[in-house]
Amino acid sequence: MECRSCHSKWEPSRSVSKALTECPFCGASLADADDNRPVVFDNSKDALAYIASKHGEDVLLGETLKNFYTDYAPSTALLRKNVIFTVSVSGAAAILKNHIGVRNSEKEAAYKQAVQKVIDTYGIERPLVESVIREFIDALGWKIKTQIVQAQQTPATVRQNQQTPTAAPVPVQQKRQIPEQPVQWRPLTLQPKPVQPIVGSLTVGQRNVTFGKYAWRVLDAQNSMALLITEDIIEKRPYNKQDKKITWEESTLRQYLNGEFLQTFSSAEQNQIIQVSNKNEDNQWFGTDGGNNTKDKVFLLSLAEAVKYFGDSGQLKDRPKEDSWQIDDQFNNGRMAKHGNNSPRCWLRSPGRDSYDAACVHSDGVLDLYGRIVDYEEGGVRPALWLNLQSKIFYSVSQQAKYTINGKGRSYGV
Repeated sequence: MECRSCHSKWEPSRSVSKALTECPFCGASLADADDNRPVVFDNSKDALAYIASKHGEDVLLGETLKNFYTDYAPSTALLRKNVIFTVSVSGAAAILKNHIGVRNSEKEAAYKQAVQKVIDTYGIERPLVESVIREFIDALGWKIKTQIVQAQQTPATVRQNQQTPTAAPVPVQQKRQIPEQPVQWRPLTLQPKPVQPIVGSLTVGQRNVTFGKYAWRVLDAQNSMALLITEDIIEKRPYNKQDKKITWEESTLRQYLNGEFLQTFSSAEQNQIIQVSNKNEDNQWFGTDGGNNTKDKVFLLSLAEAVKYFGDSGQLKDRPKEDSWQIDDQFNNGRMAKHGNNSPRCWLRSPGRDSYDAACVHSDGVLDLYGRIVDYEEGGVRPALWLNLQSKIFYSVSQQAKYTINGKGRSYGV
């Protein structure tokens, strides 16, 4: 909040801000400062529009939307809230973001692509997806034509909407029609898929598994544990902030992943992440020291692990030529990852040609053993972690929320 008299600023809690009537510093009235107080909406459309205007398109279409939306619209129905969050993790938000500033015809195509992306990824039925994506479109201020399938529309209403506009005016009392079989909605009930304390609850190769606020891919599963890696590059950071000799153990990127990044998960989620002992091998071609083994909750894959989980052509063990510095093989596509609409280099935790460099994966999936200088600020970050599958808080992306229309059960996948 800000006092318009003395211009003092402070950040009170929501309950305190509503009770304040005078500036705590100068005593001036705050009666005309309502626009500085926290805002809460009772519907998702207004909340999304406010987020777009207050915080911008990057927040509306970014991975941090969940944090803002929960504050602005805490009373949103659970099913709708989950669908809103899937727009970011499914890639639908990226589609919309990539079409800002284009012609309306291209925006209309982007709208359809975004709807289909959510449906294909999570199996949610079209009416709900179209309704949610339409709210994102409105928040962006796009003036385009969209078709929303109304789940509650009866055949009688459809016939009425198809009448020609040249029909003679009818008194209001005669236009009202009572459907022969009115639609009856029953309360939504979220029914999560039962969690089984077995490896079978996640399978190797399974994609778009939701944990925290990210989508993950399953690389390995054993003894009620699963190794996950983010589907996409989540951000760009240097391997180490200073250009100097460094190992994974001492790097600022390791500190960040096991500190600030780890704190983005809830306490229960953090407890589910297993601390593992990572072997930090020397560079297989250049012999650069990999440093001490480390105990990490969050980490990057090593060169050996990238080969193990994405495909091994044998080149890491048997270097093709003495002057070779990269592995370019049939497994390139599997190692590729995107950051928005781009595919930047992505760090591995292994050292490069010397201790001033770190190995990485090129935008085309090629493994670069020569590496990149450690303070390179455009290096992509793709975290990995081992997850305890016996935890009761874990849910895969196949949760179901059920509703009933005229006694017939239907379900939305969330």
